[in-house]
Amino acid sequence: MEIVPILQTFRFNKSSLALVIVQLAFTLAVLVNALVIIDAYRTRLDMDSGINDRALAVVEVEPIDHAYFSDEGRVRNDVQQDLEALARLDGVAGVTQLSSFPLSGEGAMRSSWPQGGVKEKAARHTLYAGDAQALSTLGLNLVAGRAFTAEETDWSRNPTAGSSAGVVIVSRALAEALFPGAEAVGKQLESGDGKVETIIGVVDRLPGRHVLMNTVRLAAIVPARPLNSLHYAVATRGEVTPQLLQRIDAVLLQRSAERDVKVDSLYQRKIGSMHYLFLFGSILGFISLLLVLVTAIGAYSQASYSVAKRIRQIGTRRAFGASKLHILRYFLLENWLATSMGLLLGLLVANGLSFVLTETMQLPRMGMSQLVLGMLFIWIVGLLSTLLPALRAASVPPAIATRAA
Repeated sequence: MEIVPILQTFRFNKSSLALVIVQLAFTLAVLVNALVIIDAYRTRLDMDSGINDRALAVVEVEPIDHAYFSDEGRVRNDVQQDLEALARLDGVAGVTQLSSFPLSGEGAMRSSWPQGGVKEKAARHTLYAGDAQALSTLGLNLVAGRAFTAEETDWSRNPTAGSSAGVVIVSRALAEALFPGAEAVGKQLESGDGKVETIIGVVDRLPGRHVLMNTVRLAAIVPARPLNSLHYAVATRGEVTPQLLQRIDAVLLQRSAERDVKVDSLYQRKIGSMHYLFLFGSILGFISLLLVLVTAIGAYSQASYSVAKRIRQIGTRRAFGASKLHILRYFLLENWLATSMGLLLGLLVANGLSFVLTETMQLPRMGMSQLVLGMLFIWIVGLLSTLLPALRAASVPPAIATRAA
C-alpha cells in the first residue's frame, strides 16, 4: 500500500510538511471567505427588498444657514413648497419626506418588544419616520390594517420618537418576529424609550437601513415629519434617469440657492453603502489569487525537488516492476495527502475567520458550497502543479538504478 511509505516520508520531512500545511490552511481560509463576501455582495445587491430602488430618487437638502432648523415655521414652509415643486415635475409619481432612506446605510435603530413581554427578547430593527404619503411613494404593499392619516402625522425635531397618535406600521418580518403565528394589527409595542405604540398596519416588506444587516427585513415606520432634516423620496414613472435627477436638483435650487442639494437614485445609494464590502472583497480576492499562485509554485517546486532527490529510488522501483502509472500515482497521492492535511487545518481557520467577519461586518456565515468549491479548487491546483514533476518521475528508466549505483 503506497500510503505507508508516503507517511514515512512525511515523518522525515516534518518541517517542510508543516510549512505546506500552514500555507494551505491560510490559503483556504482567505479563498473561502473571499467567495462568501463576493457572493454576499452579489446576492444582497439583487435582493428583492420590496422597494423598486431603481425607480426611486432620494434627495438630501442641506441649508447653508446653520441656524436654519431653529426656525420651525421656515422649515415647514420650505418642506411643503419643495414637495409641491417636486410633485409637479414630469415623470414623478409621488413624493414624501422621510427621516432617512431604506438601504442607504443610514437611519435610526430601535429595540421593540410586545407590551408586557420580556425585554431581553426584543427585536432590533430599523425605524423610519414619514408622512401619510410614505407607503405609496415607497411602493410598500399593505397586507393588513391601514396606512397613516394626515391627522396622525406630527412635526417633530425627534421624528423617530413617533407622534402623539402612538401608532406604528411594521414589516411582515418584524410582525412575525414579535408575534409569531398571531395577528399583529392592534397589538402594542414597547421600546427602550418607554413609549408604547399600537400597530395599525403591516406591510409585506420594508427593508432596513443597510442591505448587509442580518436584520435587513426588520423595520417599522412611525407617522412624523422631521424638523431637523430635509430628506425627500421621489417615486418615478420608470427607472430614475440622469435627466430627471438634474431637473430635481434644478427645481430645488431654483426655489432657494442658499442650500446644497444631493440627489441620486436609491439603487446608487445602496451600491455606495456597500462600497467597503466591494473593496474588502476585491482585496481578499486579490490576496487569494496570490496565495493560490504561491501554493502552486510551492507544490511544483516541492514535487520537483522530491523527484530529483529520489531518482535512484524511483529507478529501483521501476526495476522491480513498478509501472509508470504506479510512479505517477505515488507522487500525485503524496501531494493529495499533504494538501488534505492542510485543508483539514484550513477548515478550522476558515470557520474562525468567517465568525469574525460575521460578527464585525454582519456577513452571512460561510456556507458548505463555498467551502467545497474552495477545497476542490485547491486540490485541483495542487494536483496540476505536481503533474509535470510526477510525469518526469514516471519517465525515469529502470536502468537509472544501475547507473546511479
